[in-house]
Amino acid sequence: MTEEASDALGLESAWRLAGTDGQGRDHALTISRDELTNAYPGISVGRHPKLADRVIDEPSLSRRHFRLSRSAEGVTLEDLSSLNGTLLDDVPLVPYSPVSLADGQTITAGRLKLKVSRVA
Repeated sequence: MTEEASDALGLESAWRLAGTDGQGRDHALTISRDELTNAYPGISVGRHPKLADRVIDEPSLSRRHFRLSRSAEGVTLEDLSSLNGTLLDDVPLVPYSPVSLADGQTITAGRLKLKVSRVA
């Protein structure tokens, strides 16, 4: 895939998820375009180091809580049937039903709140 085609899909250089957990601790994840493009079926986020690609130490997260993936429309967010659920802009996600993700949205996973931003 060419860089122009990647940019047309909304996959700039990287996506950054930054915010705080239920105890007020700061967390940030940066996922590059190449990493997201090469990860099948996507990048999973959770609290268990053997089950999630990216680990966040937050008790309200499931071992594998949500996944970011590349699709023809851009980047998607998918709840992985987590115990405490995943919300996008305060709307609960249906497990295993990916939704499009956009710059400026907020992901809530358990007590973790992450603001989504594109990094050039």
